[in-house]
Amino acid sequence: MTVPKKTATPYPASSANEADRAKQYLERQDVTLIKYCCHEMKQQAEHACQQHPNRFDCPDCLIHYSKERNLYGIIIHDGGSSFVAIRHCPWCGTELPKP
Repeated sequence: MTVPKKTATPYPASSANEADRAKQYLERQDVTLIKYCCHEMKQQAEHACQQHPNRFDCPDCLIHYSKERNLYGIIIHDGGSSFVAIRHCPWCGTELPKP
């Protein structure tokens, strides 16, 4: 049985060494770091609906993030689990990580 990795968003560190130590600590704790380009992207990628257990069924969920492929996409609400990969944030225009 595999236990899913926890996720966390890192806080700004006061120095590069402090940031490296924090990242190493989280990796030892089996935590996956997810860094977002802007607040809106974070809100959309982490949106959780109490009415719809599956994000692809919720009309309020707009962005899907695939940890396995390190890929962001816009959810296609057609009853399936499709999404269109995006290369830039729709809100701030930042280039997103390449898969």
